Amino acid sequence: MKALVAERQSRFRYRLRTLLALTAVVAVAGAVFGDHLRAIQREESAFRQIVAKGGEIHRVWSSGTAVVLFEPSGHRSCGRTQVIASHVAASDFKDKDLRLLDDIRVLQAVNFNGSGVSAEGIQSFARRHPVCRISPLHGS
Repeated sequence: MKALVAERQSRFRYRLRTLLALTAVVAVAGAVFGDHLRAIQREESAFRQIVAKGGEIHRVWSSGTAVVLFEPSGHRSCGRTQVIASHVAASDFKDKDLRLLDDIRVLQAVNFNGSGVSAEGIQSFARRHPVCRISPLHGS
């Protein structure tokens, strides 16, 4: 006797292998996004701490680059450039604070004039960041 209900052949089917592959793709995408988000959070925290110690940050939104100064420039935010300035003496920024600059993702230039960073600290920083423009190279 034939079945009274016809079988539907258009039912969506997948294998366990497909499910595992899809799960792996979603997990990798989530890990990449999470890593990027944590890098942004570390950078924002570093910006706040640098400004609290007298630094001035010029961030260009279109390229994501940042320039850190320890002398007041008098510039203001405009267009695609954001200036985060402090009213604290930059001499509070010492050698031990150089690790904060490591958390900035695209650091274009640092001017250590007016900071309390030693010549040895500047040279050590220059070795760790060969692409970054650094002035002065021999300390203040």
